[in-house]
Order: sequence, then C-alpha cells, then structure tokens
Amino acid sequence: MNPEILNKFPKSFYVPDGILNQLQLKLLSDLSCNGYEIILSGNSSVTIPKIDDITKEKMKEAGFLDLPHMENKVFYAQTCLSKPYCPMSRQDARNLSKKINKNFYGINTPAKVKVSISGCPNGCSEPLVRDIGLMGYPTGYTLTAGGFAGRNGGIGETIAVDLNEEQVIEKLKKLFFVYKGYANEKERFYKFLRRVDLGFIKEKMESAE
Repeated sequence: MNPEILNKFPKSFYVPDGILNQLQLKLLSDLSCNGYEIILSGNSSVTIPKIDDITKEKMKEAGFLDLPHMENKVFYAQTCLSKPYCPMSRQDARNLSKKINKNFYGINTPAKVKVSISGCPNGCSEPLVRDIGLMGYPTGYTLTAGGFAGRNGGIGETIAVDLNEEQVIEKLKKLFFVYKGYANEKERFYKFLRRVDLGFIKEKMESAE
C-alpha cells in the first residue's frame, strides 16, 4: 500500500494476550477523559484516532504493542476466550499464543501474516480464514494455512493434525521457512498456496527436517 495512504490510518496497538492490566486501563481512561476516542477491535487491539507522538510513547511504555498494519511481518496472534474461561475450549489457546508470539511476532515475511488460534473447533477467532490457523481438539491442534477473509477469500488447508504446543512451534518454523524461501515478494499466503499447491509446501517442510 502507498505509504501516504497508510499514514492516514489511525494508530492501533495490540493488547498482549488480550488482557488489559491496571496501568493500561488507567491510561485509556485518562486518554478518554482528555477527549481521545478509544476504539476496541476484534483482534485484541485498540485504535486511537488523532493520537500524538508523546501519547504513542506512553502507550508503548504501558505495554501496548505496535500493530504493523500493512507491513510484511507476522502479526500478533489472535485468540478466542479459551481456557479456563470458555467451557467449550479443548486446548489452552492463550498459552499457545504466548509461545507463538515469543517465537514469531514481528519477523519479516514476503507479505503480512495473520495468525489466529481457537481452543475448540467452533473457531470463534476465525482461524480458517487467516494466513495461519490453529484449532484445538481433545487430541491436539489442527494447523491450517492459506485462509483469507477478503475478496476472493477461502478456507485454509490442513497442514497437520493432533499437534501439541511444541509440535506446533516446530511446524510453524518449517512453514515460515518454506514461505520465506519460495513465496514472491508481497505474495499473501493464500496466493502462495494456490500457486505452488499444498503438496509442494508439505514436501518442502518435510525436507527441512
């Protein structure tokens, strides 16, 4: 996207793990009292239009993370409510998201990569329409890739099933290795998958072992 257009978007910040602490709540309350509009988004983020540079730094100091918008990087993993709060959850999606964010958040990729994790097959966080999706089952996680919710979108295809958290991290390392090695510049994951097909990606992931 044209940088001039990109700069017109209001500034957004991730809430780490989707949980606001006392300092962050106080800062948002103070900003609201000072006339700022606080907009909550569905991907564990807050958007603040017309924010100044000093306030941006205060947000970072409080533990909020920059949302990269259209940058070619791995975005912060989005999760559902998950365990221990959701009775439907079969896996602890929030715990897995911490591990994924620690290993992959912000790494450079051919195009932006959105990651979504749900604790059960209901998929409240919409993992099947994200570049990388993970759904929890009683036997482990199912890993999908190539989902896309926009124009010409589609459902992600299955990479692996019955994965524990450590296996998820290892699979993602190989998946990103293949994506970075064979995707074209600015080629979103769904386009990459449709160009090379699922079999090619799995084959290259296996050879990376």
